[in-house]
Amino acid sequence: FIVTPETDTQALELVRDLAATNIVSLIILDGLADIRSLRRLRQSIAAFRTTLLLISQRPAEAAQLQLGVSCANWLYQHQHIIGCQIQARLLRHPNQASGSEVTFPLYFASGSDGDDD
Repeated sequence: FIVTPETDTQALELVRDLAATNIVSLIILDGLADIRSLRRLRQSIAAFRTTLLLISQRPAEAAQLQLGVSCANWLYQHQHIIGCQIQARLLRHPNQASGSEVTFPLYFASGSDGDDD
């Protein structure tokens, strides 16, 4: 499922439904992994292990790697906001030739909610 500004509400509803089955897979496009969207998803996924598939719309592989590292670092720095176990995986854009994927295993301990803005 691709999360975009237009489908954000649908994404939240879908995640809530999937969370009940303990299967949650999110695709967050470039520029959407921000504090507001992740905090809004927090309650839906807090109790589950989640896979974030980070796919960049930018064509260059270097840009994708940068996106993946940036998102992985952001998630690590803000793990208190999410409070769940996450594995962030960077994939090539579907329009590009297939190649190696870069995986960022991030295991977050559930705990403090972190209500800072």
